[in-house]
Amino acid sequence: MPERPALPAPNAQAPTPSPMRFFAPPPGIAPPPAAGRAEGLQALLDGEVTRINGLVCAHVRLDDGTQAGVNADFSVDAASVIKVPVMVALYDAWESGEFKRTPRDEKLVRGMITRSRNTATNALIDKLGMARINAWLSSHGFTQTFVQARILDPNYLAPNTVSAFEMTRLMEEIARGQVVSPAASDEMRRLLLAQRWRERIPAGLPKDAVCGNKTGTMKNLLHDVAFIEAPTGLSYTIAVLIEREDRAACTSEAIAELSRRVYEYLTGTSNPAAPAGLIPPPHGETVRGRDFGWTTETRAAHVSR
Repeated sequence: MPERPALPAPNAQAPTPSPMRFFAPPPGIAPPPAAGRAEGLQALLDGEVTRINGLVCAHVRLDDGTQAGVNADFSVDAASVIKVPVMVALYDAWESGEFKRTPRDEKLVRGMITRSRNTATNALIDKLGMARINAWLSSHGFTQTFVQARILDPNYLAPNTVSAFEMTRLMEEIARGQVVSPAASDEMRRLLLAQRWRERIPAGLPKDAVCGNKTGTMKNLLHDVAFIEAPTGLSYTIAVLIEREDRAACTSEAIAELSRRVYEYLTGTSNPAAPAGLIPPPHGETVRGRDFGWTTETRAAHVSR
């Protein structure tokens, strides 16, 4: 793969994280000792990415501060993952009073996140302006995440970009209630829980795990970012961003398998392999766990979701 350019230094300090939900694990659960958790998680990710053809950028961030990643600070084409920062900028505009909250905009943001509608995304990018979205990102220390184009714009000059490292941070802060305001974060968290495309990270989890996610798919790109709350009390965020060598080189099931192995390692549990597909939840439903039946990899190559 071509060498990546040097990353700019952050221009703002990330906010100090506050504790996420925590409950004592039930008897019989044996997660890895905290002292060696980072090393074991890193070894697991190093091994998992070798199974996938293409550039794999992955990062896992635990509620206790433990982190591990592979190519986590690479900036990659975001596909529909960029819709998460657009959502955040919209809630910030509402909170600040810069834009009046309207039923139309509420419908647009729900469609953008839960159904990954590109027309809704472009309408919100046009309304907010790329400069405003990027100003929020920059002022909050996100230096690898940029909105630079409308979705599927044939005349774009530069792609929208994200990194696995910054996406686990953003998803963690939404889950913790630290983005914009606790109330705004709670609404954004609920939208991510209602995500219809659940065939990647959520597909590797047991039914009693809570997972909010946002996928990204476009031509050779295959992404997913998520926050996860296990019944053991463990909370973590994970981002897997893949630039495939070709569309047959990697499938959603590869991300689901990586997700399963990370979950099993962190919780000390054994989760049977997930079926090969998922059915989307009903529109508007708050998702906890998963439903089966949806056949993956069926959309046209040009679709971004």
